[in-house]
Amino acid sequence: ITQDALDELVSRCGNDVSRFVNEGKKLCLFTKKITRDDVVKLVSLPLEDNAFLLLNALIENQPSLALRIFKDLMVKKEEPVRLISLIASQIRFLNQVTYLHSQNMSYNEIASELKANPYRVKRNIKTSLGFSRKQITFVLDSLYDLDLNIKSGKIDPALGLELFIINFEEIK
Repeated sequence: ITQDALDELVSRCGNDVSRFVNEGKKLCLFTKKITRDDVVKLVSLPLEDNAFLLLNALIENQPSLALRIFKDLMVKKEEPVRLISLIASQIRFLNQVTYLHSQNMSYNEIASELKANPYRVKRNIKTSLGFSRKQITFVLDSLYDLDLNIKSGKIDPALGLELFIINFEEIK
């Protein structure tokens, strides 16, 4: 296994040793010389990373990429309600960062206040430039309504989230 492949495998498996071992066995069955590309092809990202990629695709106005990520997650049997929760969590963090940045706080001050990684704060500040706080609040309200409609049985979870993704530009 190459060093960059090992690094990628560790980043995708995190602290889950049993997953690391299982994914390593799968990679060994696939090829004798494991490269980073092999790891990217065969080892799925953690759900949180996929939710982050999904949200970034939405924010960057790439609905086809967002739908592809969503459909991949549905194939892996991820729960749409859980995805909604993760997306809402990312949006709430974006809202907090936007507010604190508007109070003229530096990246490091915001990171300290929110107990977050400074890189994550910097990335969210860059992301927030395309959003007003009003738009962020409206997206959060839409996610709340979607969650409520799913839990009250008014809409199918997968269909509701797919429609949210398709209509994201109009929602924000």
